Amino acid sequence: MKNKHILPVAALLLSPLVQANNSGYYITDVDVYKYGERATMVPEQNPIPMLIPDHVLVGIGARAGNTTVTTVTLWYRQILGNGEFSPIYSKNYGSKPSHELECQYVNTSDNIAITGMEWRINGSDDIAALRVSYRKFDSQGNLGSEIFYGTGVKSTNQSKTCYDPGSGGIEVSYFPPASGNNSVVTGVGLVNHNENMDSMWLYRGNYVNR
Repeated sequence: MKNKHILPVAALLLSPLVQANNSGYYITDVDVYKYGERATMVPEQNPIPMLIPDHVLVGIGARAGNTTVTTVTLWYRQILGNGEFSPIYSKNYGSKPSHELECQYVNTSDNIAITGMEWRINGSDDIAALRVSYRKFDSQGNLGSEIFYGTGVKSTNQSKTCYDPGSGGIEVSYFPPASGNNSVVTGVGLVNHNENMDSMWLYRGNYVNR
């Protein structure tokens, strides 16, 4: 049986956002990838929402305000090794971290890792569309090859989906290739520019089952 690799307490207490690179033991070679019509625009959340090393993203939500993404919430689990994961935790980011989200996706039923996502903001500066891609871990901690998709829901009424592409379509999107890729998302930064999600920075690293 493989040994579990658990971060020391000091590392877990360290804010993930002061680190330029959140690579770890199970998730390596993290880098930032920039998407969107104005992809060079720096995310409006300061610091950029990013997970502690060796945690996997299982959910995300956001709220847009007047020409800015004011709130981002990340849901995540710690990788414990041997196919085991911690309970789900969450953390809020942005200039108004306590504000209610408009749209969110959270998977609480499976051990997953989010691998990609797409967004749209409507003409009222509201999050109008969210969809994510993810892969499932098996009981041994291997990341499956099949890619699944999940649609966001309205945070105030989770019986309603949050996926309205509108007449202009989805504004920013990244989904990984179907095979040959163990990349998982470890951080997300967003920009609302003129009522469009014009910049999305994804921090992505390679998952290694040890």
